[in-house]
Amino acid sequence: PRSAEKLFESINRARTVTLDRLIFALGMPFVGEVTAAALAEEFGSFEELWQSLTSAAAQAGPGDAPRPPDRVLCIEGVGEVAAAAMVAYAADEGNRRVVEELLPHLKVLPAQPRRPRLQQEQGGA
Repeated sequence: PRSAEKLFESINRARTVTLDRLIFALGMPFVGEVTAAALAEEFGSFEELWQSLTSAAAQAGPGDAPRPPDRVLCIEGVGEVAAAAMVAYAADEGNRRVVEELLPHLKVLPAQPRRPRLQQEQGGA
């Protein structure tokens, strides 16, 4: 039936997401839309970001706080607390399981490059 076709089309469209929207949707502490866009721009792929965060988490010794990746710390507006919270999110076994189960079902598109607000308002490039 046509209604079933529309339902499947809708579901498949929902499986396509931009990188910045995926990062934001995970609900990592201190990661709002602006930070998610900056992370997407810096890393370019979710796999690269996730690998960076999980590697940092794995390098910490028992009872030690993991050192956030420099690539995360260099992003404007991301401080030590936010970066450490992202690593802690990636260190959590439940979060890792959700990400591992979710990713195969998504088509992740590159984020649109961010442009300074002034250029957007003037219509310039």
